[in-house]
Amino acid sequence: MRGDPLLYSQFNALVLWLNKHGISFIIKANPSTMTRDRAILLKENGCQAVRFTLFGNRTTHNAHRGLDTIEELENKTRMLKTLGMPVMWNLTLGKVNLDQTLDALPFILSVKPNGISIGRLARLGRLGHQEEFTDLTPEEYRSFLLRILEF
Repeated sequence: MRGDPLLYSQFNALVLWLNKHGISFIIKANPSTMTRDRAILLKENGCQAVRFTLFGNRTTHNAHRGLDTIEELENKTRMLKTLGMPVMWNLTLGKVNLDQTLDALPFILSVKPNGISIGRLARLGRLGHQEEFTDLTPEEYRSFLLRILEF
């Protein structure tokens, strides 16, 4: 959660400043820190969508995302959508969760986020030393995309 903008001490002031200057934005946050009050603040001040990460199926996601469990992801997605705030899910892919993300497709369809983005995991910072997070080859990534189409 170190990079979660909702934890920034001046978060509310930043959102109000963006709105004052007519700057619309999309925010990537963690479900565990999203509250109804924050969602309303975002909705009323130019936020166009909220983005959350989905990291594979329930087991893999919960093992790697700490407080941002599948249940939190689902509950906060539904809450935001009820308020009229579009929600996007980032499907972040690495060797550790490629098949598990395919397993999660029925879950994605049941919750119905407003959209998804699909990206490959990059070995940066704390992830750089863990062998299980090695990059996908272009062929593995292409194969994954084809398997989504088959689904």
